[in-house]
Amino acid sequence: MTKIMKRFLENNKEFLSDIEHLEKITGKTILKKILANSDEINFLSARSEIKFGKYLAEKFDNNLEYEPNILEKKPDWLVSTNEDKIICEVLRINIPNEKLQTKIKSYEANELNVDTSGCFVGLGCLNQNDLQKVLKKEKTYRDLIINDDFKLIICIDASDWDKKIDVKDIKDSFDFKNDKSPFYHKDFTQNVSGLIVMPYLGDTKFIHNISVKNKLDPKNLEILKM
Repeated sequence: MTKIMKRFLENNKEFLSDIEHLEKITGKTILKKILANSDEINFLSARSEIKFGKYLAEKFDNNLEYEPNILEKKPDWLVSTNEDKIICEVLRINIPNEKLQTKIKSYEANELNVDTSGCFVGLGCLNQNDLQKVLKKEKTYRDLIINDDFKLIICIDASDWDKKIDVKDIKDSFDFKNDKSPFYHKDFTQNVSGLIVMPYLGDTKFIHNISVKNKLDPKNLEILKM
């Protein structure tokens, strides 16, 4: 465990409580796995997984699995309820690694060093690299969606203040309605049921893809929209 990880856990008891709750729901050992990795960037990704795990548990109670093995794939979360098998894959959108490392070192030195220059609310902060990472999630699970009736929801953690990404930025980057739009992605639109976005400012929101080929159960859709 690194100094940053130790300090974070000491100052965020709620995070440990969330993990304990998720361990009870899923029957999996989660905290030990997180602490076994000493890479701070991976730790940030693990934090995102836990945040979305908590969100999904609040929505779907005990119908939640952590890192299930599905035909040689291991998604972050799986919701099984109302005859739906919903893969929920988490993606954290970070600032570039070199800037992130600087930010981590500042945190380690007990300094607050937030760079707010050059990045404002709008599409400018969701760059091509971020976009490709989101699109790649659909490619990873495409066969399970098409052949085995799984649904896919991509959980995007855009809460890093330096990126300044809000729900509208994400929504505008994926046009689920107009196949002539430059933001329309055919396979992505056909296969992804929706996006859950945790923005840098405001509440976590579900963006429903009304054009997905294999629809979510109406009960589950209503739960996600709440």
